[in-house]
Amino acid sequence: MVRIDGFAPLNNTLGHRNGDDLLHAVGLRLREMIDGLAQGAPGSEDHPGAGWRYHLAHLGGEQFVITVADSVGHDELVKIGRLAQHAITAASRSLAWIDGYQLKLNTIAGIVEGPATADGPGDEGDAERWLRNAHIAAEWARADRQPHAVYEPDRARADLYRHRLTAAMPDALDRGEFRPVFQPIYALADRTFIGVEAWPAGGSAATPLRWDRKNSSPQPNRPDSFAPSDGPSCARPAPTAAPGTPPATNC
Repeated sequence: MVRIDGFAPLNNTLGHRNGDDLLHAVGLRLREMIDGLAQGAPGSEDHPGAGWRYHLAHLGGEQFVITVADSVGHDELVKIGRLAQHAITAASRSLAWIDGYQLKLNTIAGIVEGPATADGPGDEGDAERWLRNAHIAAEWARADRQPHAVYEPDRARADLYRHRLTAAMPDALDRGEFRPVFQPIYALADRTFIGVEAWPAGGSAATPLRWDRKNSSPQPNRPDSFAPSDGPSCARPAPTAAPGTPPATNC
């Protein structure tokens, strides 16, 4: 899936008629690109035509989809995604102008490799999942500020887990399920208790909270449920410690 990033405000700036002309030009350029790929594609016994592997569709708005039958790996799909992005840039050179200035279109591509066929009537099938995963990968590309991203099931599951935690947090705050966590600080010389410190995650100075969920899931039972942790930092002398108090440590 290839799309023009930020097309909606651009469409308003150019005017909807000019925006439609731009999308039409993009579609023509992508068709030319697909035809060029098809000319070099070998046929088969079942599909004697050279272009049977490649199909182009306009989903609507600024979104275009290219399917590649019998793909041979992510590298091939990434290459085709880059060709599509170059085609969109070329299409914009003659149309995306405002007050004498040429606009640079930013494109993002979400790449998915896997079946794209439904199992039977009424089944959401792999086609719907394929499109959803392509949208997810495209959003990753935008978030990572990269031209493309390849869909990864593990990353998608981690994102879903974080989204569920985020949705559950407001009610958890109302129920008082969060509590701060500290650890003691002792002087090395005589093991005297001289204060407490937070257990920072990833070098953060923020006070950590423990989430004690009562009757629901998911359970965020690890520090890296929210952010990677490098473990506790070395404790420093408490600000209120008496002069000459030996440095404290828990390393």
